[in-house]
Amino acid sequence: MIAERVMAGLREINHLRSLSQKNPDLKASLALLRPWQAARLSQTHADLLTSSRYAKAARFFLDDIYGPHDFSQRDADLVRIVPAIERLLPQQAIRTVAHAVELNLLTELLDHDLALRLPVGLEILTPAQYAQAYAVVEKKNDRIRQIELVQLTGQELDKLVRLPLMGSALRMMRKPAALAGLSSLQQFLERGFDAFHSMKGADDFLRLVSERERDLMQALFNQPR
Repeated sequence: MIAERVMAGLREINHLRSLSQKNPDLKASLALLRPWQAARLSQTHADLLTSSRYAKAARFFLDDIYGPHDFSQRDADLVRIVPAIERLLPQQAIRTVAHAVELNLLTELLDHDLALRLPVGLEILTPAQYAQAYAVVEKKNDRIRQIELVQLTGQELDKLVRLPLMGSALRMMRKPAALAGLSSLQQFLERGFDAFHSMKGADDFLRLVSERERDLMQALFNQPR
């Protein structure tokens, strides 16, 4: 069941976060790594971030899907409703959430592995240091899966915006979600819906993001060691 997969992913994410909080060196490396990666993503996709058509979707991916932000409140909301998630949301919304959680988990795992390869006490992360750690960690199949999950999450959002009256339904959920303490999850879905609805077709956007990330991944793995 999708709900069970979501719950298992959330438990693993919470475990990883707990480990990083207990390890000062890992915590410091992650605090250095994640903003660096966010800046890299913003640079790689700068044209999408300034595009009249793609800007909202690009910002949603960087802020809500693929970025360095703290998703703990959204995940806490999910933990509370996982037992009933398949009754509360349409299948497209459930799959969107499931892929987002899987992507979040895989990104956490890869970030932890990479952070552990960085020199302890590092104050500034250079592209060369990042590239070296990236290549040493390897995990090429996981990196490919990470890019696939970005595309799958986007595809599910694109399906979501095609559902009749889905936008109105999400907006109507604002007050009930707030009363139930689930505002973070509701806002995540609504931001994603609005971003993809305004784009009016996600195929070209998702293709561009995937191609660029695959090209960069390959370049990092092909560098001399």
